[in-house]
Amino acid sequence: MHDPGQLGMQLEHRDGTLSVSWLMPAGQAWHDGVRPGMRVVSINGATVESDSKIPEPRLFNAELVGFDDKPLRTRVVLGPIVEGPMRWSLWSLSAVFAALGAVVVVRRPDHAAARLLGLFGGFTAVALAVSPSASGVHTAWALVVMFVSLIGVGATLLPFSLALLNVDKSQGVARVVWGYAGIGAVIVGAYAASVALLPEFYPVPRTALALYVATSVLGAVLVLAVSGAKNRSTYTRQQARLVLFGVLLGTSPFVVLTLLPGTLGSTMLLPAHLTVLPTGLVPACAVVAIMQFQLFEIRRLVHRGMVYALTTTVALFAIVALASFATPLIRTVTAPDARFLFGASLVLGIAAFYPLRACVRWFVDRFIYKDTLDPQALIDVIRKDVATSPRSDTVATWLERIAAALRLESVVLFARTIPGKPPVALLAGTRAREVCDSIWPQYEMRVRCEEGNDPVEFRWRAESLLFVPLSVGGQSVGHLILGPKEAGEVMLPTEQRIVALVAPVLALALHKGELSEQLRVLNRRLVEAEEAERARLAADLHDGPLQKAILLGGGVARAQIDHDEVARELTLELREVCSRLRPAILDDLGLAAALEWLLEQAAGRFGVRPSFALHGVDELARFPIGTELALFRIAQEAMNNAVKHGKATALDVSLTKRGETLILTVEDDGVGFSAGAGSSRGLGIPGMHGRALHAGGSVDIRSTPGVGTSIEIRVPCGLRAAIASEQP
Repeated sequence: MHDPGQLGMQLEHRDGTLSVSWLMPAGQAWHDGVRPGMRVVSINGATVESDSKIPEPRLFNAELVGFDDKPLRTRVVLGPIVEGPMRWSLWSLSAVFAALGAVVVVRRPDHAAARLLGLFGGFTAVALAVSPSASGVHTAWALVVMFVSLIGVGATLLPFSLALLNVDKSQGVARVVWGYAGIGAVIVGAYAASVALLPEFYPVPRTALALYVATSVLGAVLVLAVSGAKNRSTYTRQQARLVLFGVLLGTSPFVVLTLLPGTLGSTMLLPAHLTVLPTGLVPACAVVAIMQFQLFEIRRLVHRGMVYALTTTVALFAIVALASFATPLIRTVTAPDARFLFGASLVLGIAAFYPLRACVRWFVDRFIYKDTLDPQALIDVIRKDVATSPRSDTVATWLERIAAALRLESVVLFARTIPGKPPVALLAGTRAREVCDSIWPQYEMRVRCEEGNDPVEFRWRAESLLFVPLSVGGQSVGHLILGPKEAGEVMLPTEQRIVALVAPVLALALHKGELSEQLRVLNRRLVEAEEAERARLAADLHDGPLQKAILLGGGVARAQIDHDEVARELTLELREVCSRLRPAILDDLGLAAALEWLLEQAAGRFGVRPSFALHGVDELARFPIGTELALFRIAQEAMNNAVKHGKATALDVSLTKRGETLILTVEDDGVGFSAGAGSSRGLGIPGMHGRALHAGGSVDIRSTPGVGTSIEIRVPCGLRAAIASEQP
């Protein structure tokens, strides 16, 4: 057997003669009429004897005897597609398709039509790149690649047009894609059978290929024409018209003038190397549709990140070229035993790559994009504003400064708020409202998925956004969403580092503004609570002790009273009022005894099952009076809420000391409530937060409907607590 030569056939001795054992379908010999089984007379000009060996050189020409005993000649013919400028024009056109497909997929990997256009561009690029090799040089592999790539072109063009215009929104595009791919796979399988087993079968898959590509082109043209005309959006109609123009004028010459006539057995009206040149209209029209009408919602086809990648590649090739030029010099100057110098030159070249890349990027930033951003100046301004005026309106001003400095079209700040309710949003930029309305439905899900404090880049349509968590002391205070940038640019690594430096300062300012707002709300509610307590105390004194004092003073004429009994009742009622105002047990015995007494009172009045536990706390331990009073009042409010609103039947109270922190836990088995259901109304829960905040602590409330509520209060009990308790 002989390896396939440029004629694309294999020879073998059979019955004392040299004959063709295998033939590459659509190869040079195939087009000249050679078929398997024909007898070979001469190879490369040398006569073949019956007992001669098969020559080693490749087959450039041969003489055979046909099945009708007529002589037949075949030889390698290198046409204009292999030699001359035509080869370079095809390769250049291939590079254009490959670049368009890659760029579109990079800009919109989430868009089905963009992915299909990328596949179409890739298959077309491969077909154009191997077309010179399919005409005489390495015919076998080139023809296989050409056939498969043309199947890929047909399998992606029609589905691309459907996905572009959303013709069928109920999985119709997916069905067409898989259906067309299945048909293409069947045709490829038939072609493989003809190549490997039965070359005479090749006309069948060849005809199927032509009809497959022609149907795809015709279907794409019809879909773009009909659906584009019916669409109400002006932009969509213009996009469809441009793509239709490119597909119709770009692919029709090849299909109509070359592919179909050659397949149907007639003479090609024009050779393939001429009819494929108009296909350049397809990427050209796609680029115009992107730049003029934002096809796939892409506003800028090439952003700075791609420019960086291109310049990095150029820098790498420059280093390789310098090393290649230096190799002959090193070999001439140095001795054979000093070849290690060549390796040293490569190491130096690799080491020079990074500074060279940095220099190229500096040149791009400075002279092409003309960046004037001073990161340190921006940070200094924000720090100065934090120190002088930490208010919410100032935060909005900072957002505008960040948007202007980074050339952003949108800056959205979601400030932390009550769980389950929309966060407070501060907006800056021309597209901030659009981004906010679009991002909000996925905001809470993204917050749950993104962990850590580092900025995370994610894609929104064709744009690049930066998700920045804001936290102070491990506590989240909000999230910042930056982008998109002007003209569809991406967020650069340098800009991301600037954002990472600014984010803690912004989080601190937001935290200060939030605390100030909390204190204002707390003061207002404390005034309301004070007035409500005074009204309740006045009612208690008027309805009870005052009436009995009037009886004792003789204010009721001829009243038959027992003075001793009235005096005892008056004493008890006044003691109860005093106990509610300030329980003596808290001053006399301390927090642990007061909590236990409070739990017994609740059990006696409401019939709940009490449970009290101490962990790391002595029963007679004393703490700063402010801390004890805050925990007592919070526990009192929590128990009242549990039995009155939560319908609890059991109360579990525990007091724990961990280091310099006191932890009070009140748990019940009541009806519970949903997150945020009662946290913003009334004085109960806000009062708990206010008292804990005044004592330097915090309150964590967890409740599940139908299960119960757990309230955990953490306050300092050391020097900080003593200082807080002494403040008025």
